[in-house]
Amino acid sequence: MLLSGLIWLGEQLASTNRLYEAEKAKCEVESKRVDFWQHEYEKCQKEVEELKRVQTRKRTRSSDDSDDSSSDEPDVPVETIPSPRRVRVRQPPLFPRIRYPGPPLSREAGSNRVDDKLARFLAKERLNDIFDDISESSTCRVPRALFERWMKWLVGDRSPDERGIDWRTIPPPGSRKEAWIFRVYSLAHGRAFDARRKTVMDRDVTWAFRHLSACRNAR
Repeated sequence: MLLSGLIWLGEQLASTNRLYEAEKAKCEVESKRVDFWQHEYEKCQKEVEELKRVQTRKRTRSSDDSDDSSSDEPDVPVETIPSPRRVRVRQPPLFPRIRYPGPPLSREAGSNRVDDKLARFLAKERLNDIFDDISESSTCRVPRALFERWMKWLVGDRSPDERGIDWRTIPPPGSRKEAWIFRVYSLAHGRAFDARRKTVMDRDVTWAFRHLSACRNAR
């Protein structure tokens, strides 16, 4: 009976020792894990402090506007401020819309309005034909905006509100004014071609207009 009790006690002690060793091993693993993450945290803290010092030195260098050749830190290029976006101003319409005070009071007034609309439509088509002829005869590009802007000047007479062209002043086919307009753009195209530019610009039309005006006055 005493022997069996001693055997049981020995087994209990062995079991307790095994549990103790297992807990001890587990504690050692946890301790190593804590040490590892503590080391990583300290390393990260050092890197953050180093980055802060580098940024401070860069800001100090840029504020002092000095070039320190003894520093090992590479120079950081200064970011350029983008230029403001160009604002495009929309040009007034070439043929301003006619505004009537109210409905026509008679059948004759209504037919006159219809005739005016038809005449304005034909004037627009005539202006498009002039632009097409100029574009086809030019190896340089003639912008539509430039053409409309200078037609307001070359034609001479404008609409009452000074925003567009009076449709009655559009030169008819074969007229002297049409030939003069073609001559202006021909000289402007030659000047742009001699300057090796692909587009006719305002200064080309200005030069051609002044040249023809001087030749006309010389006569």
